[in-house]
Amino acid sequence: MSREWCELLYQELRLITKKTMNNNYKCESLGKVKKLAYIVTLDNMLKSYDNLEQQDEDAVAKSGSSVSILTDAIIKKLTNLVNSERTLTCRNVLIANYDTMTNPQYWLGHKLLADLPKTDSDALQKKIRQMVDLMAELAMKIFQLGESHSDAFFKKLMKSYEASQHTPYEIWKSRQYRLTLKKYKQYQAELTADILNLGIMDYDEEATDEERAAVRLDLLRMEMSHDKKLSDNFIDAAAKLRRYSYWEGNKFMIDYPLAKQYLYRIFDKLSNDLRIALYYYNVQMNQIHEDMDKLNQEAPTASANISPATSQEAKIRSFFNQQDEHTQQVLLREAMGSLMGATDQTGKAIFWQKQHWMGVYLVLRDRLGMRCPQKRFADFAPKITPENCQENLKIGQTTMTNFSKIVVEDKPYFEMKHNPFEEVCNTLWDIIFKQILTKI
Repeated sequence: MSREWCELLYQELRLITKKTMNNNYKCESLGKVKKLAYIVTLDNMLKSYDNLEQQDEDAVAKSGSSVSILTDAIIKKLTNLVNSERTLTCRNVLIANYDTMTNPQYWLGHKLLADLPKTDSDALQKKIRQMVDLMAELAMKIFQLGESHSDAFFKKLMKSYEASQHTPYEIWKSRQYRLTLKKYKQYQAELTADILNLGIMDYDEEATDEERAAVRLDLLRMEMSHDKKLSDNFIDAAAKLRRYSYWEGNKFMIDYPLAKQYLYRIFDKLSNDLRIALYYYNVQMNQIHEDMDKLNQEAPTASANISPATSQEAKIRSFFNQQDEHTQQVLLREAMGSLMGATDQTGKAIFWQKQHWMGVYLVLRDRLGMRCPQKRFADFAPKITPENCQENLKIGQTTMTNFSKIVVEDKPYFEMKHNPFEEVCNTLWDIIFKQILTKI
């Protein structure tokens, strides 16, 4: 059985390699590399030999000869690629497990190399090292082609994915009763989380402890719906993405010159579904940012955006501070009851976790001038908590502990570039504003 296998292997590899030894071989024929997958074939054949029982000298010699011929063919192909001016069009020769196969020890540990006579084994090892060196040289040539080549590659790719139907974002947008910056930011955050969950950053260098520590998952959670699922390695993926991204106001921006070069290097490893998801991520982020810009150009009309300097707010603040402590607490308890019963346009509760008390504190501090120290707010909050408040929403002694880590901007919440409790703050202030407005 083993002799028959060696004979079949010998004949098969002779047929495969016969064409490649032709002196007229040119780079234009490289489409065949992907079909014949010579490097993968070599890998599979050596692995198959590893599983065979001990061979006689003739079988070992034939196997060694076949592998040697195939290695010569691979070396010829790689040499043509390295020397070709059309390397950009021949990038598919870089197989998915390229990093493993450019490690000499991966190849030199196979059983066949130990079974061959020393002279033959040394000769084959020399060829394998040459093959590995050529693969590494080819990689350096392709990966260092620069921004213009990666940009051209992705422009061509994007055209192949152009969709005639509306994007998921456009469909979502058409179903919204009222579009706000908060909703745009939520869609932006969840869209980015989705592409990270799919593993787009799996092939980048491992994140350092410092990079991981810089990921503010708590703030990101504030942007997304509370039931949004994240992958187990999400923090690692987010840390890697930070290398290729930056913030422009409320817009999460991808540094495309850098990102394209990363994606160009690993593109062959991505599934077709992930490539399509990548295309839609790019298109939808552009659509979101266009809508954010339009929203920013519109004059603010909601009461939540009223400046503290306006006379109307001054009257409300003055009215509140003229009341005795008991009246203030009754008023705030009623407002908290309305807040805890409020929902967004999708029907989800706006106040759904204990940390949202931090948003309540911001409103009382910045809008009503309450002088209760942040560290003592946990003692004050029960006085304005509705009697029917769910136990899991009542403030605890440790709820405000991480306030300074979560609310990082030392300014009134309505002047913050990023307020993690924006929806809670705006909703509560709108409730209090209307509540007091009816009394003055």
